[in-house]
Amino acid sequence: MEKWSIMPERKSKRVYYFSVEGQCERLYLMHLKRLINSIDESKFKVDFIVKTERPKSYVKGLVILDKTQIYHMQDVETKDYDAINSFMKTIDDINAAGKMGKKVKYSLIYSNLSFEVWILWHKSDFRQKRTFPRDYIQDIDRAYGTNFKNAKEYKTEENFNKLLNLISIEDVRNAVKRSEKIMQNYDEHEDFVKYKNQIYCLRDPSTNMGIVIKNILIDCGLY
Repeated sequence: MEKWSIMPERKSKRVYYFSVEGQCERLYLMHLKRLINSIDESKFKVDFIVKTERPKSYVKGLVILDKTQIYHMQDVETKDYDAINSFMKTIDDINAAGKMGKKVKYSLIYSNLSFEVWILWHKSDFRQKRTFPRDYIQDIDRAYGTNFKNAKEYKTEENFNKLLNLISIEDVRNAVKRSEKIMQNYDEHEDFVKYKNQIYCLRDPSTNMGIVIKNILIDCGLY
């Protein structure tokens, strides 16, 4: 008797676009992509188009036909004048990128003081203020059981990928839940600033990363 095999249904793909400030953000998104695509229950395969570029440069090199949402990931670092000045210029760049005649909506993903806040929330209900981004390394060590000598060692591609391997999809969900719980304690009038249609929080720690990641997980039926 001839045997018939049923081919598994091929999943369609969802594509998400990001420009990022540094290597750690890019590596995190690639790890999240691998996690989602490894889960059979995910409704979609995902692809993250991630480039370490300024928003205007990213849009110039983008060939798109349909309306596209793009996110730019940037640290606030509000305690440093040069850093906050650079941050404001980035928002100017985001605003200009959205007016370049292509069908894009460009939105800010901010972290205050730095992206390490989001990394911490995967494992910890971290709520302490810090003076400099490098000060988060001791908190990372406590949360992940690591022993980094300094920020430079932590941010090497090899070491950061080892840390990412400790993050599961359940950790990502927990980070979203923690971010919602912590961010809801901030006052929308006193603690948030709107500049050129981009909104960010002045409080430390804070990030809107959880909003974007939650929406991706919801798209894929994983939240």
